[in-house]
Amino acid sequence: MKKTELREFFRDFRASLRVTSAEMPGLLPVTVLSSLLHSAFPFVSIILGARILDRLLAGGEGVMTLVWWMVGLNLGLGLAYKLLNLYQENQLFKSEDLTELAIMRKCLTMDYQQLETQEIMDKKVRAVEGSRNCGGGGGTSGFLLDLTGALEHGATILYALLTVSRLFLRGDVAPDAPAWVRMLNSPWAALALLAAALGVTAACIPLTNWANKVDMRMYEDGIDGNRRFGAFYRLVDYPVGKDMRTYDISGMVMDKFMRNEKTRNAQFKKNYMRGQSIRSLISVVNLTTVLLAYAFVGLKAMAGLITVGAVSMQVGAITAFAGAVSQGIEMLGRLDLHRKYMKEFAAFLDTPSEKYNGTLPVEKRNDGDYDLEFRDVSFRYPNQDQWSLRHVTCTLPKGRKLAVVGPNGAGKTTFIKLLCRLYDPTEGEILLNGIDIRKYDYGEYLSLLSVVFQDFKLFSMKLGENVAASTVYDPQRVWDCLEKAGIYQVL
Repeated sequence: MKKTELREFFRDFRASLRVTSAEMPGLLPVTVLSSLLHSAFPFVSIILGARILDRLLAGGEGVMTLVWWMVGLNLGLGLAYKLLNLYQENQLFKSEDLTELAIMRKCLTMDYQQLETQEIMDKKVRAVEGSRNCGGGGGTSGFLLDLTGALEHGATILYALLTVSRLFLRGDVAPDAPAWVRMLNSPWAALALLAAALGVTAACIPLTNWANKVDMRMYEDGIDGNRRFGAFYRLVDYPVGKDMRTYDISGMVMDKFMRNEKTRNAQFKKNYMRGQSIRSLISVVNLTTVLLAYAFVGLKAMAGLITVGAVSMQVGAITAFAGAVSQGIEMLGRLDLHRKYMKEFAAFLDTPSEKYNGTLPVEKRNDGDYDLEFRDVSFRYPNQDQWSLRHVTCTLPKGRKLAVVGPNGAGKTTFIKLLCRLYDPTEGEILLNGIDIRKYDYGEYLSLLSVVFQDFKLFSMKLGENVAASTVYDPQRVWDCLEKAGIYQVL
């Protein structure tokens, strides 16, 4: 991995951690601690088991003391890990909807004029797809599970290296011992083995990056394929059911749908099989380390340089080391994929607001004496050449009932959107009591307006919540509003 790629990895990785830490600040420390404890658990049996075996072969003195130590440490580490793991699993369960909630919150607070643009809609789709895919692990919880796995494998590698460090120590060798025995007894032999292991590990890194690129290509193909699938699937919904039957086009739709699925599945199968082939090659390369280490330990045992218990301990540590390296590289690859997927998610959340939010308070008037004025207002939608409104000048005085009429597409709805500051004028200005509405606090300005759009929505909520736009409301005020609106009697 190049220096720039490594810097990008850690930058985006910190952004991914920021998403989880903001909502669950205690989870990451617990994850690190539980990973260290869980990784240490098997080494208690590996190390003390070897000591017990050597003591038994030497006559059995002090064996029960070692047994009780092994039982006590296993019990203590196991109990501590279980307690931490319970907390971790509870937090992981809460985290499953974390990314979806963050995207929903961003959509609800983002400028409306941004939300309608194709660029933002594409960023949202990529954010949703990225957060759900997340290396195939399933959102934030998948990211945290893979982070836990990477930490555990890293800790296992550290414990294993500390355990096999005894291979670097010189044993007692007779002056007339064969040359191969003296060579095995040299620390340089162990260093050569370590260098070979590191070389094999380094060879796996570009292979893992290759596999990640294949997975990323599968993700990119999936975004377009899933979008097409969703478009076809929506054609069976009720709103288009009449056209489907009237013009008998169900056959054409199904034919196009099956062609799309055939192409999508072929792309997925091609990328999936390529990724699996690369990972199989990584496993074969990693196996080389295990074979070299077993041969080295076996030769030292044959030369009488290590005890039977030490053989058991070194074999156990090497096995743990090889498994941790293989799975650790895979986990780092998955975390790199998480980072790339979550980068799309973070980019959407970091989208800045384009609308200027004023700070002026709106004058509180009991007489409702507010005058609104459109002064030479022109507007066209983003990425459009045609003007929706052009040089509109009018005044909306208090106490008057006005009707804005015109054919479809004349700009009536756009006029109201501008009044509500869902968009800002491309040219000109809208004034409230002589002051540009952009200078007012947005929330205070909106509190003056009550708008019902032609495509209004009734939410699947209680009647009072629909009227008050809040879960906390005064029932009497709700009924008063309904009565003033003239619909009290029909409810």
